[in-house]
Amino acid sequence: MARVFDLDFKDAKICNRDFGGEKWGPDQRQFQIDISNDPQLVEKLSKDGVRLWQPESQNDIDPPRTYMTVKVDYRFGTVPIAMITPEGAAIKLTAQNVAELDSAWIESSEMHVHGSSYENRGRSGVSVYLDTLVVHLMSKEEVDKRRSSDAARMNPVLEKYKEIFGI
Repeated sequence: MARVFDLDFKDAKICNRDFGGEKWGPDQRQFQIDISNDPQLVEKLSKDGVRLWQPESQNDIDPPRTYMTVKVDYRFGTVPIAMITPEGAAIKLTAQNVAELDSAWIESSEMHVHGSSYENRGRSGVSVYLDTLVVHLMSKEEVDKRRSSDAARMNPVLEKYKEIFGI
């Protein structure tokens, strides 16, 4: 595997998280980031051979959403990952507790990734691996605010009867 590129992301939207390896197994930990807001990066990564994912059901979205899968590989050593609480405490995560990020309310992120070329069973391309990740967590007030606004927006019955539920 040859290193193809290095990229830094600030405030990347992290989605489809499987830091704990629950879905694909501990050797297949991964997450995706939304790179839709940078069409030049999408084009460059496509030319480099990175498989990008675009959901099929986005006819009315312009530009269409494009996601890049980032692998979290602990097989060759540690991957520096930390989360910073709203109070400013930094917590280093290891392979044993990184699954906490699967359900964390992430406010912002900073990460460094690299692309490595591969050839396997007649297929070739570029896989993207996480080198370093720091996430800033939302405060409890912000989480509660988002939960209540999301619930009300998506649930008209809850909105209608919000007095009963204390919203």
